[in-house]
Amino acid sequence: MRSASSLEAVYRDYQSKDVDFYFVYKSLAHPETNGFVQPATLEERLMHAAKAQESLGTTIPWLVDAMDNRFKHAMGDRPNSEFIIGPDGTIVRMRDWSNADARKDLAELVGPIENPTDPRSLNLTTDFGRTEVARGVVKRVQREAQMTAVKVETKAATHPAYIKLRAEVDAPLQKTGRGQLYLGFFVDPIHEVHWNNQAGVVVVEVNGQSFTGPVVEAKADADPREFVIDVAMKTSIEVKLKYVACDDQETWCKQLTQTFVVTREVDPDAGRVQAGGRGNGRAPGAMRPGGRRQPGRTGQRRRFFP
Repeated sequence: MRSASSLEAVYRDYQSKDVDFYFVYKSLAHPETNGFVQPATLEERLMHAAKAQESLGTTIPWLVDAMDNRFKHAMGDRPNSEFIIGPDGTIVRMRDWSNADARKDLAELVGPIENPTDPRSLNLTTDFGRTEVARGVVKRVQREAQMTAVKVETKAATHPAYIKLRAEVDAPLQKTGRGQLYLGFFVDPIHEVHWNNQAGVVVVEVNGQSFTGPVVEAKADADPREFVIDVAMKTSIEVKLKYVACDDQETWCKQLTQTFVVTREVDPDAGRVQAGGRGNGRAPGAMRPGGRRQPGRTGQRRRFFP
C-alpha cells in the first residue's frame, strides 16, 4: 500500500518535531476489500483495526471511531481524508483524499526535513493473511435494479457474529414497502471461520419463507451467500441464517443460527462495494485545503489524522 509507506515515512521524519500522528479506523468506505466487512460491535471494530495495523506494517498509532461513527460524521464523512490539527484544536489543513500530501503541508507549517525518509527504504509489505479455503467458487448474484444499502441490526447470540449481513432494497421497497430485497451474507475474516459445505446448504428464513443457498462442490469456502427476494416490509423484518461453520484450524464445526433485523432506513455508513474488483479499486478525491494558521509555539504538538 503506497500511501501507507509514504505516511510512515512522513511520520518517522516529523514525530520528533512535536507532531502527533494517528490513523483513524471508522466504518468501511469499501466493504469486501481484502475480505473485510462492516463489524457489528466495537470489540470487532477494535479487532479490525489491530489486524489492519499488523497487516500494513506501519508504526503509526491507531484510533477507533465509535460505532455511531461520530468522528466520521464530525469530520465530513469523507472516505479517506487527511487533517492536520493545530495545538489549539483548529483544523489547519484538510484534504479530501489521503495521498501523503502531509509532507508538503508539514514542511510549510513546521519546516522541511533535510534528508527525508524514502518510503521505499522502509520495505513495508501488506499481508492480510488470507486462509487457504476456496474462494471464487460461488457465482455472485447480479441485481436487476439499482439498490440502496439499509440499516441492519445483528441480534446478540451466544457465539460471535461469524457472518455479517449486507442488505439492500430497490426503489419500490424503499418507497412502498413492497419490492426486492438483497441479502448478502459474508464471512468475517477477523473470526477465522468458513462455511462447511459438507454439512449441507445454508438456509435463510424471511417472513415465514425459507430460501436455500447454492450447493457448493468445494468442501469449504469463504464466498458470500447472496439472495434477491421479493418481500413486503412495513418498517423492518427479521432474517434468520442457519448454517454450519468451522474454524480455519479445523478444531471445531458448529451448527449455528444468526438473527438479523433489516429495516427500510438508508444506512449512510454502509459504504459502497467497488465494481469489478469487488472493492479493490481506488478512486482519487478532490483536494480541498482548509484554513491556514502560523506554526504553533515550541513545545506544542499538532495532530495529523489521515
